[in-house]
Amino acid sequence: MQHENSIIINKPLKEVVRLFENENNLYEWHANLKKIKPITGKKRQTGYEAIMVYEIQGRSFELQEKVVLNNLPEQFISEHLHQGVYNRVEHCFEAETEEVTRWTTVNTLELRGWKKIFGIFMKSNMKSTALQTARAFKAFAESK
Repeated sequence: MQHENSIIINKPLKEVVRLFENENNLYEWHANLKKIKPITGKKRQTGYEAIMVYEIQGRSFELQEKVVLNNLPEQFISEHLHQGVYNRVEHCFEAETEEVTRWTTVNTLELRGWKKIFGIFMKSNMKSTALQTARAFKAFAESK
C-alpha cells in the first residue's frame, strides 16, 4: 500500500528542516512517543537505527527505525519495523516561497504474515494517522 500527503508549513525551508532533523523534537509532534533508544549511528543521519517506544491506551510497543537516507532538505527516508509491519517513509521539503515550505511524504506499507488480512482495513487508518502526524508537525513548526 502506498499513499502520499503534502502539507504547507508557514516557515522558511531552513527552519523547517532544522526542526525536523532534531530528534528531541519528535516528542513534540509524534503522538504517544515516550522514549527513543539509539542502537547505532549518529542521530537522524544515514545509517542511524533506534528503537522508538510508544504508549497507546496504556499499552507500550516498540518500533525499530532506520534512517536509510538523510539528504535534507531534499530527502529523508526512514524505514520502520514492528511485528510483521514494514513502513517506508520518504520526506521531501521544498521552498514554495522564502517564508513557506511544502512537506511531502510518501508512505509505503507492507504487511507480512497474518497481518496481510488487515491490509484492506488499514489503508484509510494509515492515511489518517500520517495526516494527523503532518498536521502536528506543522503546528509545532509554526509555533517556533
